[in-house]
Amino acid sequence: MMQKSRIGGCMASTTVLEGGRVTIPLSVRQSLGLGPGDRVMFVRVGSGCYELLAVTNSVTDLKGLLRKPPNPVTLAEMDAAVFSQVGLLGLGSPGSE
Repeated sequence: MMQKSRIGGCMASTTVLEGGRVTIPLSVRQSLGLGPGDRVMFVRVGSGCYELLAVTNSVTDLKGLLRKPPNPVTLAEMDAAVFSQVGLLGLGSPGSE
């Protein structure tokens, strides 16, 4: 007997057609914000169990998400800050083994 619903109504089903094609149910597409051309990923979470994840953003979509720092620092200043913290932790100098 097939289970047709789960707590919160989070389950939907579809049929596998020739060539492995499936139609993602409208309620699932809406919930994941999927549209034409969007990609999905199937992630194995257990034996015979997968999660469907929307892969709708690329790294380039993140551009502009963070504002520029008010006081940008140079690479030399970043290196100096790292070296000082490593010294405070008693770990020796970075790169030494």
